[in-house]
Amino acid sequence: VMASSGWLSSSPRARVARGLVALAVVMAFLAWAVQQIMIAPAYATDELAFDQYAAHLVLHGVDPYRASMAPAFARYQVSPDAYTLRFDGQPVTQLSYPALAFLAYLPLLAVGVNAQAGQIVDIASWAVAIALAWWLVRPSWRPLALVLTSLSAYVAYAVGGVTDTLFVPLLIGAAALLERFVEGRRWGWVAPALLGVAMAVKQTPWLVAPYLLVVVWLLVKGEPTVA
Repeated sequence: VMASSGWLSSSPRARVARGLVALAVVMAFLAWAVQQIMIAPAYATDELAFDQYAAHLVLHGVDPYRASMAPAFARYQVSPDAYTLRFDGQPVTQLSYPALAFLAYLPLLAVGVNAQAGQIVDIASWAVAIALAWWLVRPSWRPLALVLTSLSAYVAYAVGGVTDTLFVPLLIGAAALLERFVEGRRWGWVAPALLGVAMAVKQTPWLVAPYLLVVVWLLVKGEPTVA
């Protein structure tokens, strides 16, 4: 169907059309995200509130790992339903490692953007993830990439304060460059570097790392990794 419709055509017009479709998806996501922020400006998770507050403290010379994150609840209008509770029923008020989870918000805060800074960075990260997923896969898979990255659960997470969006573009880049890394080609070293940065954002990429090592092993053996 895609071939007959011209999606896989190599003509300049077809390439432009494919690019415009991807751009439209990204712009639609950004427009929807802005609308959601205007409707509900409060942060929906304590993790995003903690991370932005930690970045705020760093800008003022305070070690966020030694400070209480409790002020972040009121500062970013976090609902008690979003608190992470301990076994004794008390909310968690300490920042967790790794550190890049909050350092990613520093540049925006440093230039004076404070309102919704965390959400802006997370939303921008997911927009980059959509673009990378589309750009780096083979042309026949690009429609699927746009569909998957536009699923309601993912876009809702990007706007709703789930900070995983920060490491997803990094993992996509790492996976895309693995073959270059194994073959020792130009820019191959970027693959492990991106994986390391992703692992510095959150613990979840730590679980992905073993699977990427399996892919590296298969590539070294010369076995196909994709059917």
